Amino acid sequence: KDYLQNVTITAIYSKISYTITTDDFSTANKTTANVDDKITFSVADRSAEGYKLDKVLVNNVEFAGREIDIKDYLQDVTITAVYSKIYNEDLFVSDMEVETDSYCTGDILNLTFKTNSIAKKYQILFAESAKNDGFQNTDFGNVVTPEKQSVSFEIPQTAKYGKYQGFIKVVDLYGNVSEKYPFDFNIGYPNDIIETKYSDLICVNNFNNNYTAYQWLKNGKEIVGANKQFFIDYPMLNGVYSVIVTDKGGNKIRVCDFKVKDLTSKKSTAMAVKVYPNPAISSQPVTIAIDGFDENTKYEIVIYNQLGALVQRLPNAQETNIVRLQSGVYSGAVVSQKGKQTFKLIISD
Repeated sequence: KDYLQNVTITAIYSKISYTITTDDFSTANKTTANVDDKITFSVADRSAEGYKLDKVLVNNVEFAGREIDIKDYLQDVTITAVYSKIYNEDLFVSDMEVETDSYCTGDILNLTFKTNSIAKKYQILFAESAKNDGFQNTDFGNVVTPEKQSVSFEIPQTAKYGKYQGFIKVVDLYGNVSEKYPFDFNIGYPNDIIETKYSDLICVNNFNNNYTAYQWLKNGKEIVGANKQFFIDYPMLNGVYSVIVTDKGGNKIRVCDFKVKDLTSKKSTAMAVKVYPNPAISSQPVTIAIDGFDENTKYEIVIYNQLGALVQRLPNAQETNIVRLQSGVYSGAVVSQKGKQTFKLIISD
């Protein structure tokens, strides 16, 4: 009744399309698919970042292959790659060794250590207290020879004497970091407390009475029996000297090397002084003789102790003069119009 004519019925269809969604680490060959399509996809290799692929999820269900048949889903599809961090428990540092036991400011510290083959980079670190004294963490360096890796850094001029501690950590190919492995080194006391008084005598300036004991070294080796504030090296000083001083607190401090080479004694040809016996014994008469003495010339003899204090003065010295002194190391001079001639005098107990 509604048409009163022949009727034709037609059904109209459209193709069903499904959306394919991937995450940041997977890629599909299509972003949309129809019912008869097959979708292929791949996932990223993230081993260089330190991650391994655990599983692939398709619509939150674990999927083993890399091809999806849309007929099996007949819905939108989401692909997700799931990774986990790779861990190497055997990452280590061992056999750390510094070249010497003591360094001075400006020296280059050479350090060797061993690690395993999975270590690829290393870094040297310092505590905040060391950083305050001028030490700085190093940039990462490449581990070249795991069996004996060498690294060097300069001791800053602002470093204080005493013991310091540094640390080494290593990193593997995957970005895993080892624990921090400590190494110790010592900074020696500045060598400005060492003085050369004569061509054969070297001593420690103990003006403030800070030190109670001494052990002298020459060319890095302890000198047997050299345990006084001074050291005499016959016929003249020639080498690298150092001393280990003990302070009032009982701490042993290595003084930085003091280099002396071929010192020669400068003597006046116009006047010469002979002192004997030298060394002498406490309160023993010591003769100070002036060679080339001239009765028309005024001579004065002055003698100072190790602290620089004047202990004797002979304003009208003669050709031969006698003095008596307590134990110690003294420096003296004969002064006249002809010039000044210095001498040393050692008095033992």
